[in-house]
Amino acid sequence: MIERDEIFGILKNYDLDGITVGVLGSHSALDISRGAKKFGFKTLVVCQKGRDKTYAKYYKSREGKGVVDEVILLDKFSEITNPEVIEDMQSKNTIFLPHRSFEVYVGFEKIENEFKIPLFGSRTMLRAEERYVENNQYDLMEKGGIPYPKTYELQKTGTRFIKGLEPEYYLSPTGIDRLVIVKVAEAQRPYERAFFFASSASEYDRKSEEMIKQEYVFSWENIPGNDSKQLLKHLRGDRKIYLVKNAEIKKSDNGKTITVTNGENSLRFKLNEKEDKVILEIGGEKNDEYILKKENGKLNIYKQGKITPEALKEAVIEEFIDGTQFNLNFFYSAVNDELELLGTDTRRQTNLDGILRLPAPQQSELLKYRGIQAIEAGHIACTVKESLLEQVFELGEKFVKVAKQEYPPGIIGPFALQCALTPGPPKERFVCFDISMRVQGSPGTAFTPYSGYLYGESLSVGERIAMEVKKAVDEDRIKDVVT
Repeated sequence: MIERDEIFGILKNYDLDGITVGVLGSHSALDISRGAKKFGFKTLVVCQKGRDKTYAKYYKSREGKGVVDEVILLDKFSEITNPEVIEDMQSKNTIFLPHRSFEVYVGFEKIENEFKIPLFGSRTMLRAEERYVENNQYDLMEKGGIPYPKTYELQKTGTRFIKGLEPEYYLSPTGIDRLVIVKVAEAQRPYERAFFFASSASEYDRKSEEMIKQEYVFSWENIPGNDSKQLLKHLRGDRKIYLVKNAEIKKSDNGKTITVTNGENSLRFKLNEKEDKVILEIGGEKNDEYILKKENGKLNIYKQGKITPEALKEAVIEEFIDGTQFNLNFFYSAVNDELELLGTDTRRQTNLDGILRLPAPQQSELLKYRGIQAIEAGHIACTVKESLLEQVFELGEKFVKVAKQEYPPGIIGPFALQCALTPGPPKERFVCFDISMRVQGSPGTAFTPYSGYLYGESLSVGERIAMEVKKAVDEDRIKDVVT
C-alpha cells in the first residue's frame, strides 16, 4: 500500500495554485470535470482508445464550451500506472478522483501500490467494497450497526456433474429459510453481476447449474457445411443479428476465420486455439467470445454460460429485501467535519425495466424465452419523504463513524448507501445492501433538493468535490482530503 506520507511528499512538489482534477474516462468523468471547471480547476481525463470521443471531441473544452481541458489517450486503461503516465500527471499537479470504472479497469493492486497520484478520497477503503475481502462492507455494516440483509455461507457438499464440464466438488448454501438473491460475476463481463432467486438449497443448485450450462453452437469443421444452418439460426435467434439471413459463409486465413457476409454487411469468427476460444468480430471490433473444445478429433464451439463455476464459488447470497430502493448519496467533508446528504436516486436497469413495463401476463410469456438481467443503464432522481430524513442521516453518521475506526482516516468525500425501504410494521426501515466508498455514478443527484437546503442551490457530486478541494487549498489543508 502506498503510504499517505509518500503522497504528502509528492504534494510538496505540486503548485497548489495550478491544480488539475483528473479522472478516468468513464462512469462519472463528465460530472467531475464540470464541477472542477466551475470552481476554476483545469481538467484531465485519461481515456482508452476507442472510448475517447465523448471526452476528446464532444465535451472537449473550446470557445467557452465543454468541460474536458486535456485528454491522455492510452491503449488500455490499465496503462495509467505506467511510469511515464504517472510522471505526466504529477507534472500537471493532478489530484485524481476514483470511481467504479477506475477500480474495475485498473485493479486494486495497482491502485494501492503503483498509482502514485494523490487520490481525493480513501485509497484504503476502495477494496472494502468487495465482499470477498477481510473487513469488507458487510463487516463495516455489522460493526457500525447498519441494518443489512441476512447472508448465507457456501459449504462444500458433494460432486457436481454438469454436461461438458469436469466433475468437481462444489459449494452449496445451507440453511436457506427464505427467498434469497444470488449475485454472481458474469462470465463475459466480470464487472457486471448476473443474479437469480432461490428459496431453498435445492433450488439454488438447480438454477445455478442452468446458468453455468454451456450450449453447443457448431463444429468448426462443419462450417461451411452441415452446421451452417445451425450457426445462422444461432446468430438470428440467440444474438438477434438479422443481417445473416440468406448470408454467404466461407473460410479464409488457412481455415482460421469464418466470414458470414450479406451484401456489404459481414461478421467474422476467429479461431484462437492457444487460448481455447473463438472471437466474434462485428465491424472489425470484438463483440463476443465462445469456448473452443477439442472433442473426438473435432473443434466444437460452445456458447459460454451466463456464469462460470469459478465465479459461483465467490457468489453473494443475500436475503431478498422487497422494499422501495434508494441510493442515499452522501458527502463527508473532512475539512468541515460534517456529513451532508447530496441527493437520492434510484437505478434504471436493463432488461428489468423493460420487462416491468409489460402487463403481468406478457411478463410471464416473455420469461419463457428470456431471463431477467439487471445491468445498470442510468439513474432517476427521486426524493425521500421528509419524516425519513433523520433515519437517512443516522445511517450515514454510523458509516462515517465505523469507517474512521476501521480504516483511518475514514471516508473522505462522496459515498453512497444503496438501500431498500421496508414498510414495517412497526415503521418503515432502511436496509442497506450495498455501499459505494467513492464517487457514485449518478450525476442526477443535483436534481434533488437536499444540497440546496444546505447551500441555497443544488450541487452535483462533481461540484461538491471541487468546492471541497478549493477550500482545502485555500486553508492549506489539502492533506486532509487526499490519500
